[in-house]
Amino acid sequence: MQILSSLRTLCCVLLLSCCALCGAQTPVSPQRAAQMVAAITSTAASTRTLRADFVQTKSLRMLNHKLTARGRVIFAAPARLRWEYLAPTAYVLVIDGEKVTVRSGKNKHSIDTRQSQIFAQIAQIMSESVTGRSLADTRRFAVRLFDEGNTWTAELTPRNGALKRLFATVRLRFDAKRRVVTRVDLVEHNGDATVIEMQGVQVNQRLDAHAFQVD
Repeated sequence: MQILSSLRTLCCVLLLSCCALCGAQTPVSPQRAAQMVAAITSTAASTRTLRADFVQTKSLRMLNHKLTARGRVIFAAPARLRWEYLAPTAYVLVIDGEKVTVRSGKNKHSIDTRQSQIFAQIAQIMSESVTGRSLADTRRFAVRLFDEGNTWTAELTPRNGALKRLFATVRLRFDAKRRVVTRVDLVEHNGDATVIEMQGVQVNQRLDAHAFQVD
């Protein structure tokens, strides 16, 4: 189904960087990890809205060139997300509760996530990764945390189900002071790498009334 392919591709975009990002470092102690998770989830719980621009760089394992795209992301609690590519091509994905809508060019598709477990899980992880809420979900993820001073990095490994089949590792980087996500990374099983860098992150600002509409 086209919309499933689009959603899976975008989810891969949302959730990777170099495999060496955390590999050469030592995770923090369990006590320190608990403090960091508590701080991040507290900020996430108070995040009513989030808006940012992003730059996406995708490196394919079998090729030597990189693909770059630019766009913007808008989030509103509890489960509304707009992920929009502006260049080089226009593409929009909107999650509004249990409804997912994708527009590519003149084509628009919608689906009710209640009809598919994989749609529901992907939509949930996309929304949670923007704010860092996924750190508290130890049922679905094994989590390791790294304190790099001004930056905190969370490495999430899916434990089972559809997410484990889709992703090898999810990495989230946070501004340690603001405790907001500045980079959302994904490692796919085939080694493909995508880096999403968030720019100009604004939290709890008023959103346009039509932010989650797809024309």
